[in-house]
Amino acid sequence: MKVCTKCGVKITSGKLCAPCRNYIKKGGVWHELPPYGEVRYDDEGRPICHVCGMAFDKLIEHTIRKHGLDSLSYRQTFGLMLSARLTGPKYHEKMRQHVAEKPTYKDNFEITHKGEKRHKSGRSPGWSEQERKARMKAQAQNGSQSKKNLTAEQLKVLGRIWAKNLPNCKV
Repeated sequence: MKVCTKCGVKITSGKLCAPCRNYIKKGGVWHELPPYGEVRYDDEGRPICHVCGMAFDKLIEHTIRKHGLDSLSYRQTFGLMLSARLTGPKYHEKMRQHVAEKPTYKDNFEITHKGEKRHKSGRSPGWSEQERKARMKAQAQNGSQSKKNLTAEQLKVLGRIWAKNLPNCKV
């Protein structure tokens, strides 16, 4: 079975896979791979992929489809800061216009579903009377939820449950 000369994907015929052929048809150029921890951009301002050297307006969309790397794993793998821009200027401007045209989330929800005016921070400060009663009832039934009030047997059971969730622990 043959392999694409640009990205290394298995192919049945030819020298390039379909995505690489389409990239060339659209005028794409392969760039030198950016160094670890640095984002490089092509002449049009599009970020260059650290894996294959292609430039895209939405780089993360490419890395998910082509390389199986989501945003966080791509950034961790190549030592990029979480604030590093991985979109091209066209996409960035399109999203800026979209935000300017659409009302914000807060504008849509100034009034609660009961018709009350919502507090600026999203809800009125403090516990509501209903929440306070439910909390007091739960504390009366269960006592405090602190580990200090648990018996030795309850701590053993909790320890086993927590240990099962640890990746390298055998119980």
